[in-house]
Amino acid sequence: GRLVEISFDHKQLNSIIPENIGDLDKLEILRLTDNELTGGIPNNITNLSNLKILKLNSNSLSGSIPENIGALSNLDSLYLSYNNLTGEIPSSITEIDSLTYFALSNNNLSGPIPEDIGFLDSLKYFRMKRVF
Repeated sequence: GRLVEISFDHKQLNSIIPENIGDLDKLEILRLTDNELTGGIPNNITNLSNLKILKLNSNSLSGSIPENIGALSNLDSLYLSYNNLTGEIPSSITEIDSLTYFALSNNNLSGPIPEDIGFLDSLKYFRMKRVF
């Protein structure tokens, strides 16, 4: 219950993100960049109310971004680039007032960018490049 950081970058992990990740209620940093993770982003990841950094980029994650991602109210950095994510960017993303870095490049996302994303005063970096 006291774990505040998980960092396994560039470790060739080839698994899924466990469903019980949302039970780590003190977690502030989750970095799993550049591995071989598959499956989806568990919906209960949004239970991590203390999370400030979420880096899941450069994996093989699929499925959609959790609809209630906006519940991560303390999130500063969200990196999801270079995966196989599909669907739309959830409009709840605009509820994260602290969001500074948001990267979605090289996924298979569709639909519009949430209209209110321009009202996030803290947002300094937004990257979304589509690959055709």
